Amino acid sequence: GSKGLGFSIAGGVGNEHVAGDTGIYVTKIIDGGAAYHDGRLRVGDKILAVDNVILENVTHEFAVNTLKQTASKVTLVYLKNPHPELLPNFDDSGNRSLGAPPTPARSAASLHHDSFDTQQSFHTIAQQELPLGPRIVHLNRGMQGLGFNIVGGEDGEPIYISYVLPGGVADLSGNVRKGDVLLQVNGVNLRNATHAEAARALKEAMNPVSLTLQYRPQEYGQFEAKIDQLRRDLISGGAVTFGGPRKELFVRAMFDYDPAREAGVPHRALPFFYGDILHVTNVADDDWWTARLVTESGEEGMEGIIPSKKELKRRNDNGENRCIYCKVNFNAGSQSLPRGMDGRRGSRSQLSFSRKFPFVKSTDKLNEFTDNELGATEDPIMSYVAVERQQINYPRPVIILGAMKDRINDELVLRDRDRFSSCVPHTSRPPKPNEIDGRDYHFVSKEQMQEDVRNNQFIEAGQFQDNLYGTSINSVREVAEMGRHCILDVSGNAIRRLQSIANIYPIAVFVKPQTPHQIMEWDHSINEDDAHTIYQRCQRTEQNFGDLFTAAVSGQTFEDLIRRVLNVIAEQSRPHAWVPSRAQVF
Repeated sequence: GSKGLGFSIAGGVGNEHVAGDTGIYVTKIIDGGAAYHDGRLRVGDKILAVDNVILENVTHEFAVNTLKQTASKVTLVYLKNPHPELLPNFDDSGNRSLGAPPTPARSAASLHHDSFDTQQSFHTIAQQELPLGPRIVHLNRGMQGLGFNIVGGEDGEPIYISYVLPGGVADLSGNVRKGDVLLQVNGVNLRNATHAEAARALKEAMNPVSLTLQYRPQEYGQFEAKIDQLRRDLISGGAVTFGGPRKELFVRAMFDYDPAREAGVPHRALPFFYGDILHVTNVADDDWWTARLVTESGEEGMEGIIPSKKELKRRNDNGENRCIYCKVNFNAGSQSLPRGMDGRRGSRSQLSFSRKFPFVKSTDKLNEFTDNELGATEDPIMSYVAVERQQINYPRPVIILGAMKDRINDELVLRDRDRFSSCVPHTSRPPKPNEIDGRDYHFVSKEQMQEDVRNNQFIEAGQFQDNLYGTSINSVREVAEMGRHCILDVSGNAIRRLQSIANIYPIAVFVKPQTPHQIMEWDHSINEDDAHTIYQRCQRTEQNFGDLFTAAVSGQTFEDLIRRVLNVIAEQSRPHAWVPSRAQVF
């Protein structure tokens, strides 16, 4: 009939009807239409799906076209008025702004299906009260799985459903809730199951999947409160007051992620930046993990979901462009690169680090370790790196990698000698006139230095003109004992050695040029050919050692770089730091 579906909508990506929400909202029910006669849909309700099409993070035009293409029987999945406090703002016609600026006229559309008969009807699904006794729910697994996450299964706790993916299979059924206890899957009893056993049962369950659930919201609330207390105890270093040990996974993100730049992602997808710390609380879903952002002080933000490691690998394997902005390091390794890569023709300071290490232009390194010896990961995808919060009672060494490293090293020491210092290197060559042992170098015999290298006393060493040069672990510690940050001119491999051999966690800052031209802006003495060479080396450094960076910085000018490097050092000089751990990132 001429009334069609009989309601108007507003909202969508780029045309929000509710501030901060890209959802599709009902703004008017037309007298005499199908929605009017059905009686269940109301102004202010949020449309989640139409038939099998999810309307999360879609444009207004997409939603309009989806509704126009429906058949005579329409299934709507909707959320009953999520903003009741804003209802009084509706005028008599049913139009309103929901607290947002006035919506352009194009954002509301009456959907008429003139070609369909007047019997057009709705089958609506809204969240209703669930019985508190056990109930059986039948689901058919979709392309994105069953659409929910589970927690629990330790210390005798039941398996809880902790998250239901909006628009997923479980959500569309209307029969699965956060706070449900999972009692059985396809006849497999999970009443005393571990988390791993429950996850395996769900993954192996064949369609149709039969779930026995029991809604226990109060019990689940107590469980969440207990987990929050445990998390606070772990972060503060306090004692755990209940239960046995739990698996806690904290990771550092090695890429930027902006879900707003993707189509079709879950609405709870969590944006984050390179270097952010994430507390991963659930990895049961193959594609999306549940996580919280963690601040430098250890406090945690709102819970959301992030793409799993498996999902990122799938995108990479498929050559998808939807995540090119993520800058995931898909080619991690431990190849050593020649140092002195920033193209400088000399230092304006007598403190030049490359002057003290003449082997920087040589690849003849004495203590190159294999990946296994350094505890390097065999996983080529460095999307997330496992970390743990550790108390730091020493000034952490500083390692600058990438462009302008020599000049930045010199500037740090020149600007604040009480805070930054180079360490005294070792060499097997004899002293020159005016050189003093222990000030300019530690002068040792070649045999002694070779023995110390074999005994892992050096974080990096090399040979130049038959003489040995290197940086010892003890020299780094001596600077820290003076209360200063030791400025180290070393390769990325030295970061692993400091961590795995000396249990020292340096602040590793990567100076990232966006283009070769930017390098020339930072140092006007660098010509175009050299800038391209430096840029390519920086790309290889990021590829080979990206998983070891504490932070990556860039800027318009050299002064911007110095300021941002100093900010990173200040942020990383707190009593606690997030350092690499040996935990497995699934």
